[in-house]
Amino acid sequence: MKAASSRAHGLGILLFALPETIPAPVPGTSAILAIPVILIAAHLVAFGEGPGLPKRVLSQTMPISVIRKVAHYVCPIFRWIERFSCPRLAAIATRERLLGGICLVLGPILAAPIPFGNLAPAVGIVIIAFGMIQRDGVMVLIGIAVALILALILYLAAEAVLPG
Repeated sequence: MKAASSRAHGLGILLFALPETIPAPVPGTSAILAIPVILIAAHLVAFGEGPGLPKRVLSQTMPISVIRKVAHYVCPIFRWIERFSCPRLAAIATRERLLGGICLVLGPILAAPIPFGNLAPAVGIVIIAFGMIQRDGVMVLIGIAVALILALILYLAAEAVLPG
């Protein structure tokens, strides 16, 4: 997180939302991983990028074996994405409080026990977080579009299933 400096929030959101993009058969994993996403997003909404993460969060460590395993699978994907991603539309990519608010709204959907229902919001959050890290407003807009499409699909599904 220290290496990420002002992009630590995006990195934190990315790290906790990324496992949600892989359909896992372990019940409860979604709720456990959604809690840090919600907390980091709430911190962003309340304080913006400025103050950084709380000292207690920064003092936490992650085993190097976990970092290596994640990097092994994720780095090739990110290298591919970075071919298309670059700093652009900074007015959108640097709106940390707004982007935190969007992630804060999507966070509880991650925690919901809907089979495969957390995949789309997780993808949206990951794209938004990646755009925050890269300062790529186009990537952020793509993530927001994914989130809006998800909201529309959930609304239409609820209308079709729920009476009245």
